[in-house]
Amino acid sequence: MISKIFATGDVAIDWFEVISEPRVGPDSDDRENWDRYTNICRIPAPGGTLMLAEMIRNATKQEVTGPRLVAKLEEITPEQAIHSEVSLDRIDKTNNYTIVQNRGYSGPPIGIQQLCLKSNDFIKYPSDASGAELIVIDDTGNGFRNSVDLFPNNISEKAIVIYKVHSPLMRGALWRWMKDKSASHIDPTKIIVVINIDDIRRVSEVSIRSGLSWESTACDFIFQIRRQSRLAELADCSNLVVTIDTDGAILYEGGEQGSCTLLYDAKRLEGGFRRETSAKIMGMTQGFTALLASSLSDHGIEGLKEGVKQGLAGMRVLQQGGYEVSPTRVSLANISFEKVDGSFVYHEVKIPMRYDLNNPDPGYWQILDQKTENIAENIAENYLRTGKDKTLDSVPEIQFGKKLKTIDRMEIESYSAIQRLIREYLDNMKPEHPLCIAVFGAPGSGKSFTVDEIEK
Repeated sequence: MISKIFATGDVAIDWFEVISEPRVGPDSDDRENWDRYTNICRIPAPGGTLMLAEMIRNATKQEVTGPRLVAKLEEITPEQAIHSEVSLDRIDKTNNYTIVQNRGYSGPPIGIQQLCLKSNDFIKYPSDASGAELIVIDDTGNGFRNSVDLFPNNISEKAIVIYKVHSPLMRGALWRWMKDKSASHIDPTKIIVVINIDDIRRVSEVSIRSGLSWESTACDFIFQIRRQSRLAELADCSNLVVTIDTDGAILYEGGEQGSCTLLYDAKRLEGGFRRETSAKIMGMTQGFTALLASSLSDHGIEGLKEGVKQGLAGMRVLQQGGYEVSPTRVSLANISFEKVDGSFVYHEVKIPMRYDLNNPDPGYWQILDQKTENIAENIAENYLRTGKDKTLDSVPEIQFGKKLKTIDRMEIESYSAIQRLIREYLDNMKPEHPLCIAVFGAPGSGKSFTVDEIEK
């Protein structure tokens, strides 16, 4: 059990614009005139590492050494610290709120924000990490990564370090410091780098398919990270965790003999849960990191894989709850993480490390084949007799519409591609041409049924 946790990194002030109905009707005579109009209330909340430290405290039930406010949030200006601005409105038929508009960011007109100067007098960063067994660094690319005076010191070589990093990747003094053991004194085998797959996709010349099948995303990732020179520094990481929305993750252990594990929701593809959930929030990756930290706190580095699964489930729990709003405070409804109880199941499979010069997946890998190797006939017999087989629980089974389900990778990819075309067309408010899809097949082969289900 780890007893001392240290957190540092980028800090922001999150401003929530809460929209509510007029307090009285237009004909009321007993209230002020402004009460007859839509009410807008602006409430600040600690963001970035301030939020992350609170989440880690909730997840681990331990004290966390982290950045400390020495001024009131509403007194900190955009010239001093970055402000994020969002608008909230009620989730249908609930008392909780969701983000309905990201209004953007405000910060200093030029140069570094005062927050990143050690001499600032409104937020104090911890510096002495001596004795800390778990260190969490949140690098969102907003100044901390180049503020060398704020980097932690006196780090033990035994410490586990979670380094959560955002685009642009592999940039700044912090990345170089983390990679240089003589400067940071961090054991590279104890560093866990956490990134989102979309940040890898933003790297020039990198191509990783999204939401077609788990196999295609995983094989593209292996192909790119092993062959793309722009990702060479990521490929050297001993422990690289790549989150894929809330639906899965890739755990990559680098080096010449590196291995790669895919953790995935067998019932959804990338982005599936997000499209099913009405709430939109900030702080998803902080929630993931907090629950990862909790698992590492309990089990050490051996708790990494389970921590990733818990982190993915935690993001979903946060998203489901949305925000709770009072006249003076906005907070995530499920920030205590008490509802992360195994209700979301993630399976795992080793990703084959095979590819050629031009093809990331020359053998057309299927999780179905890997999970059912040598026992396919027994599984088929069980399914015909009972309508189920436990082995198939870990095989991707994607449902389109209300009745169409498939476990075949080729069908999943074909249907997903068509569904994406339809979704993109519907999202386009002013399409230039109608969307035309031709479906060919023998009479009675299920053409109409399939098209109807995909459209749903």
